[in-house]
Amino acid sequence: MIVLGLTGGIGMGKSTVSRMFERNLVPVWDADACVHFGYSSDFDVQGFMRIAFPQVWRNAQIDRSILRDVLFRDSEAMRVLNWTMGRYLDRSVQNFISLHKATRTQEVVILDVPLLYESGMDSLCDYTVAVSCPEAVQRERVMARPGMTEATYLEFTSRQMSDNQRCAKADYVIDTSLALDTVERRILNILSCAKTRASQM
Repeated sequence: MIVLGLTGGIGMGKSTVSRMFERNLVPVWDADACVHFGYSSDFDVQGFMRIAFPQVWRNAQIDRSILRDVLFRDSEAMRVLNWTMGRYLDRSVQNFISLHKATRTQEVVILDVPLLYESGMDSLCDYTVAVSCPEAVQRERVMARPGMTEATYLEFTSRQMSDNQRCAKADYVIDTSLALDTVERRILNILSCAKTRASQM
């Protein structure tokens, strides 16, 4: 089984590419969805957040906009949260990989991780895929989101590896500024290569 790491900066189109992989029957582990589940439904994560960040607890749930503001102002809070949630994500992704290896029904699985290289999760992958687009396209997409400001946009991009660095590290690059059918053909080509390599293992 081949593990493909999928990554890309905010507004690069990674979610669209991830959904295309899913439509082609490739299982996807989504780091953002895992974090969201942890905040909303995991008792251990919620218990930690109540103690470590009581100010973000609103109406019996975590207010992620308040949490984002806290983390933006406090680098130590960011370090503590990253360490805790990193352990939570590690357990989840290891379970995902182990499950699919044990069932032997999949040739390829995807780890969808925005901070794939920054977190070190690329070490779990056989190959990596970077989703990219020109900076002007990225900015236009992000600034069109409800409530987005220039400061928030810069906050997100400052925490992420540059697009050039990400693409240089990746085994494959997908340019999402191209037509969707072109993007899908690129995905199918990557899948074909991965499946060939899986058959040779």
